Amino acid sequence: MGICASKKQKDDLALKPKHWPSSPGRRHTGNSFKYGTDLYINLKNGQIDNYYILGDVLGVGAFGQVIKATHKQSGQIRALKTLAKKKIINEEKDKMFAEVNILRKLDHPNIVKLFELFEDGQNYYLITELIQGGELIKKIQAQNTFSEAEAAFYMRQLLSALQYCHKAKIVHRDLKLENLMLNADSEKPVLKVIDFGTSRKIIQEKYLTSKLGTPHYTAPEVFKQQYTEKCDIWSCGVILYTLLCGYLPFNGSDARATQILIEYNKWSFDKNDWANISSEAKSFVKKLMTYNPDKRISAEEAYSDPWLQGHITKTIDSRALTRLQQFYQSHIIQELIRQFITFQVLTPEDKAKILENFQSLDKDGDGKINREDLIFGLKESKLDETEIEKQIDRIMEQCDFNKTGSIEYNAFLSIMIRQELSEKTHKLEEAFKQFDIDNDGLIKKQNLEDVLGGIIIDETHWEEVLKKCDSDQQGMINKENFVKLMQQL
Repeated sequence: MGICASKKQKDDLALKPKHWPSSPGRRHTGNSFKYGTDLYINLKNGQIDNYYILGDVLGVGAFGQVIKATHKQSGQIRALKTLAKKKIINEEKDKMFAEVNILRKLDHPNIVKLFELFEDGQNYYLITELIQGGELIKKIQAQNTFSEAEAAFYMRQLLSALQYCHKAKIVHRDLKLENLMLNADSEKPVLKVIDFGTSRKIIQEKYLTSKLGTPHYTAPEVFKQQYTEKCDIWSCGVILYTLLCGYLPFNGSDARATQILIEYNKWSFDKNDWANISSEAKSFVKKLMTYNPDKRISAEEAYSDPWLQGHITKTIDSRALTRLQQFYQSHIIQELIRQFITFQVLTPEDKAKILENFQSLDKDGDGKINREDLIFGLKESKLDETEIEKQIDRIMEQCDFNKTGSIEYNAFLSIMIRQELSEKTHKLEEAFKQFDIDNDGLIKKQNLEDVLGGIIIDETHWEEVLKKCDSDQQGMINKENFVKLMQQL
């Protein structure tokens, strides 16, 4: 007779993370520990309905469907994409893992967020944020065209995400209006870039050769199968052109006819349709759609273009700078838990104001806060240059968790939310439930290790945490002690 697992043991399987393809393995909380949102996204085995309440079907594709799903412990509503294993060929499976492996490492407010990946005997399940504002293309179809200010509002977000990707050596390869989503149906929605299925890591001094993408948005060099990340810039030009006049610059009778128009660079600004568009906007479109990729501007240069910058108004909240100046790192386990809460528990509404502060400080739009951004933010203060440098040194020492020379988005969120989190005990109680894997009202060292991406917590670090929260639970932490631990500033 075989050995049968109990229901509880089967449920626990879902929280034993596998090592990710190309993952370096488990991280130890030693001196060289690296923080990152990828810690919290791991392939898990188990029954999906143990963790999510499945709701309405949002869409159906060739390999499965997208369902609205409610996370049982946090109550957050997310999008759950099912992929039937029997329908996925190996090539599609590799593509899925490649996309997820890229997404889990991206930490930018304008890139769709991946929360979890499950598998059972029949399916893979990708859980992402639920984007409820629809596609940007639907908005332009409803309005016909955008004003230059509206177009700049969306292009700023797109180019910030793209600059972040390109600096991380990632090329998207299928940027189009259908892959730009809006988080809400509101006046100033947050744009989200989706579908990284064709994205790839860029290898230095090596051309990409696969002919991919949607014909209308494809750069001419892609058809020649010798291209770089500059193909994304061309696609941005097509997107901006369409936002401003309401139709695509290349629109042949079929895919081949469209390709010929692109290869021969057959596009123009119709005198009537572009009569009220500024020369600066037209100039920017030309820069983005420069035929020779070597002469085409980069994402960084595009974000700095005078036309785009002329439509950006940034008011820096001095309170955000003050919090950075006053921040001191807590114990490594407290910081890991706080960043987990920021990533997995906080809602978009919780983050909305903080996102505005982050973007106002991110002067160059690369999705990170660096020294130059802080200098710009502090220049309005009455401090002299020497004191500003001292302040920035201290901020970077405490807030640059991985010593990369910049403050990542999720880290910035966790710093900004620290005070509120100490006051909002219900958020801490929600987080406690996610760590209380056994549902016995206690968090064990193994529970934390499993939920925090399978890390290895040093015994000394664990003992220090137990002392901090005055735990008398024989090496475990109850809810009261957990809340007490996370309220310490």
